[in-house]
Amino acid sequence: MSTPDPILIIAHARPDRPGKYAVEVAGEFIVRLTREPFLAGCRALIERGYDPTARAVLRHAGSTTDSLTGPIGEAAKLTVREPTRGNRPTFALWHPFPGAEADEAEPDRD
Repeated sequence: MSTPDPILIIAHARPDRPGKYAVEVAGEFIVRLTREPFLAGCRALIERGYDPTARAVLRHAGSTTDSLTGPIGEAAKLTVREPTRGNRPTFALWHPFPGAEADEAEPDRD
């Protein structure tokens, strides 16, 4: 039995917004602005009805290097917690901001 190809998520650096990205899948921009292109991209895929067990891979625009990979359903549950001092960033459970609906999918609401 063959494994299906992973869903390719492409992160486009936003030169007008340092440290932020737009996210493309299959020629469509599915997230306009985010600091977490892989995780936000996976959340957008889940919202569009993709199979949560499907694998996704993140590449930066113009690169052939796979930066991150994982099941979209698991990645969609995560965010990156920035350290207050000292330690490295870590993964944590994602929770939407109160009163916000998928703010990452809206243009420049960050």
